[in-house]
Amino acid sequence: MSRHTVTARTYVTLNGPSLANAGWGLEFHTSGAGAGSMRVMDVYSQGPGSSWTLLGGISFYPDYSGVATLGGGELIGRSYALATIPRGTSLSQLAVSDRITLGQGNFLIEGSARGDFWNGARGSNDEIYGLGGNDTLLGGRGDDSLSGGSGNDSLVGGVGADLLIGDIGRDTLVGGAGNDRYIVDRQDAVIEAAGQGRDHVHADFDYALAANVEDLTLIGNFGYSGSGNGLANGIYGNSGTNLLRGNDGNDSLYGGAGNDTLIGGDGNDLLQGDAGNDLLRGSDGIDTAAYAGNVSVRVDLSNKDWQDTGQGTDMLAGVENLVSGAGRDTLIGDDGANILDGGAGNDSLTGGSGDDRLIGGQGADTMVGGAGNDIYWVEHIGDLVVEQAGSSIDRINASISIDLSRAGSVYANVENVVLTGSSAISVQGSVSNNALIGNAAANVISGRAGNDNLTGGAGADTFVFGQGFDQDRILDFKDEVDQIRLQGFADVTNMTQARAHASQVGANVLFDFGDGDLLTIHNTRIGAVLDDLIFA
Repeated sequence: MSRHTVTARTYVTLNGPSLANAGWGLEFHTSGAGAGSMRVMDVYSQGPGSSWTLLGGISFYPDYSGVATLGGGELIGRSYALATIPRGTSLSQLAVSDRITLGQGNFLIEGSARGDFWNGARGSNDEIYGLGGNDTLLGGRGDDSLSGGSGNDSLVGGVGADLLIGDIGRDTLVGGAGNDRYIVDRQDAVIEAAGQGRDHVHADFDYALAANVEDLTLIGNFGYSGSGNGLANGIYGNSGTNLLRGNDGNDSLYGGAGNDTLIGGDGNDLLQGDAGNDLLRGSDGIDTAAYAGNVSVRVDLSNKDWQDTGQGTDMLAGVENLVSGAGRDTLIGDDGANILDGGAGNDSLTGGSGDDRLIGGQGADTMVGGAGNDIYWVEHIGDLVVEQAGSSIDRINASISIDLSRAGSVYANVENVVLTGSSAISVQGSVSNNALIGNAAANVISGRAGNDNLTGGAGADTFVFGQGFDQDRILDFKDEVDQIRLQGFADVTNMTQARAHASQVGANVLFDFGDGDLLTIHNTRIGAVLDDLIFA
């Protein structure tokens, strides 16, 4: 027999008449005062016949002075009892009352076949099982798991990321603040307030999300329908044939393995049919059809009939954009303004006649913009951009160094470049009139021939101007940060010679090197620029 003295206090309060043969239990499964143990203190019961015992033949005995003794046997009486209970031990009371409040700690609680009222501890992660009867389970603070069992139950999660399971009966489930999950049956009501986390319902029947609940997953194998509300919903189908509706909001719909129908509704929606023969209908808004995974797909937005995509035979209606996964994908736009995102893999993207956005992603991609003012995202040295001459004003957004005059006409007929990311990379123009913009790092920017606009961005940039570069403008020169490299001028090899070609024109500095080569630096003074010249 051993004695344990504890000083902190946790309360288990029992009020009301006793009920013979109705049991409840607590399993203490986290550490308390000592390693591998949980403290139970000030256990006070009212009512004749109350009996507390530790299962496995271990009981605790109070001496009314704040000290309890652990040993074999059973405790009968109405008293204060203090004990340190080994981890994994269960405590059972064989005569239960109507209302029980738990103090701080992590608890696993099983109610009786009678209706119970359980109030979880503040700050604890409680697991409470109501079993039979019309139960009221309150989780309090912490990440709680509440299961009503049979009966018409009321489950309130409180603050924390809670799991609420109604089970059989007409249950009311209130998650409270935190990202809560609900497992519901047909008669359950889910109640959530606005702005109290991102909440998720799991249902194995047709289900429409209640107000202020964001996500829905259809479980089981049968075909069900699921619909959203006015929020940005995530709705996930199962392996059956599902009908998913986003309704209002910018929704994401995922069909699963069956032959599904996905209807986005109002808002800018993401529709991912997955396996099976799916109908993807965007409705209002700018909508995207997504094809995930490693399977190579071919999807054509100009095809308004059923088409073999490689992930099933799908029909796309009212869809503007396409996103694919890690395969060798072919994405084709229509006459509208499309976004085509190839993801990983060596992809082929063809935009059509609209103002398109072509995102190669990882891999060596071929991007064909067609007519319209197109934007290309170039992230791989193997990317190829194909543009028609003179058809539009096109742009490359690049996370790698770009030379618009690169051999092989890799970026031919593209006018503008914006450097992205945070790497110190460079950009060089072509014979066209280019707009070249750096990123936040230290970039080297050279317009070459043509009348170019050069913008360095936040970093310490180097602008290059040379013979035959025509008329360029530097729009954001930073004194004592940026540099200007002058090259190819036989009579300009030092600051004094450069000064002879400079003049102040209003707020700008103009260098006239003859033969039509003019460099204008905006919003600066001659003296400031001369100190930042370098010569090559």
